[in-house]
Amino acid sequence: MKTIPMNPFRILIADDERFILDLFRQVFSRLNRDAKVQSKARRSKETFSSQNTPNLPSPSFEIVACRQADKAVDAVTDSLECGRPFSIAFIDVRMPPGRDGVWAAEHIRKLDPDMEIVIMTGYTDIHPDVIARRVPPAHKLIYIQKPFRSHEIYQIAFALSMKWHAEGKLQEGHKELETRVEEQIQGFKKISEKLDGILQSVTDHMSMIDESYNIVWANHMAKKLFGKNMVGKKCYQVYYGRDKPCQNCMVRKTFAHDRLHEQEKEFVGKHGNKMIFWCTSNVAERYEDDHPKTVLIIHRDINEHKQIEKELRKANEEAALRYKNKSKTLYNTLKKLERKEKDLAQHKSNLENLNEEMIETNRALSVLTRNIDRNIESYKNKIYETTTAKILPIIKDLKNNKSCQRIMADLDVLETNVNSLYSNSNNHHEIISLLTDQEMRVAALIKRGLTSQKISNLLCISEETVKTHRKNIRKKLKIKNSSINLISYLKSNMPSNLIRESQAPVHHHPDL
Repeated sequence: MKTIPMNPFRILIADDERFILDLFRQVFSRLNRDAKVQSKARRSKETFSSQNTPNLPSPSFEIVACRQADKAVDAVTDSLECGRPFSIAFIDVRMPPGRDGVWAAEHIRKLDPDMEIVIMTGYTDIHPDVIARRVPPAHKLIYIQKPFRSHEIYQIAFALSMKWHAEGKLQEGHKELETRVEEQIQGFKKISEKLDGILQSVTDHMSMIDESYNIVWANHMAKKLFGKNMVGKKCYQVYYGRDKPCQNCMVRKTFAHDRLHEQEKEFVGKHGNKMIFWCTSNVAERYEDDHPKTVLIIHRDINEHKQIEKELRKANEEAALRYKNKSKTLYNTLKKLERKEKDLAQHKSNLENLNEEMIETNRALSVLTRNIDRNIESYKNKIYETTTAKILPIIKDLKNNKSCQRIMADLDVLETNVNSLYSNSNNHHEIISLLTDQEMRVAALIKRGLTSQKISNLLCISEETVKTHRKNIRKKLKIKNSSINLISYLKSNMPSNLIRESQAPVHHHPDL
């Protein structure tokens, strides 16, 4: 219902008898005059009275009268078009020679479901239950028997108009409340999207597990390491390759103790490789009774740290052994000094030699530290060299092989994804993240200049499907201007030779 002023209330009168219409006009014209007098009297009383008195409403009424059912329906249509709806319709049942009032009430109810309808009749041939079934809902329909008195008409008009006005205000309040709820929901969605983006950008492997050891959520790093289909599986199967929960299970401890747990654990990757992580578990969600619902597990890869630790431990043990041996030599030398002062010079020389060896040991530790840093750079170079020397040549050979024409789109997509690892273009990465696998295949073939017919033949899909993919690609990449050539756009934003054109990694000299 649209917002309308309380005064005046518009009332529709539909009756074939002219004296009935005149009776309604007389009643409501007198009421309007009385309302003005009462309003003036209240204002005068408020001027001379120091007490606060309730300001009761004094409604006025605007009457629209017609003598046929179809005219009543037309009047309601006009009132809705001009934004001035009727609050009440008084409709006579019999209005010859046209349709009856029940027909008019049915059509008026379809046009305006909020209007209050009063059925008037001097006969008893139509039962009120029949009218109520034809003109629902029952709480917005009144049945009165002729003849009636003017004060009855006033009371019905006043009560139903105030009811109509109150229901309109209530609907406005509901609509405003729905709008606020929707705004809150949208706000929560945006917060959820931001939070999901933050969680997905974390380089640690994260997952949420319920009390039955089911993995209910995992970030992209965990899926990359343990498989895309890990959600829904048991944590002990995915992480440890076991058939039952671990004896020293962090998830069980967190649910039992309701607090943070940390420990170092060994995992089995999707390829069967063993990995060492520093694991932290804590409650992520709770039930209404504050009992833990899910546990958040964070795995931090410490394989490299463990390797460095191992190398440092070995170096320390070797240094300690050398130190122990040299200490023993020094002790023997001191004992000899006590026995023979004559050998003091020789003993001094031995001490100097020992000091030199300690300096060499310190230098060896420094070189070891530099070697560790150099190994990190070496791993990066190996990744680059493997990509350019092994992966890309294989892709190139496959693309040149005529028997691989059917998978040409997949080869282009694979080459594009490999090149994206070395691309500094935000558009390149955005295209890969926005498009589905099938859309990436279509985009790769479009970039090669193939027509929709050739693409449909290669991918074994209909030409209409290819055209739909073209539209979706333009929509996702926000290419609204139809004059922009999709082939040129994809070639400039999805280059296939980034690795070959990129500068090779710099190999540092070990002594620098």
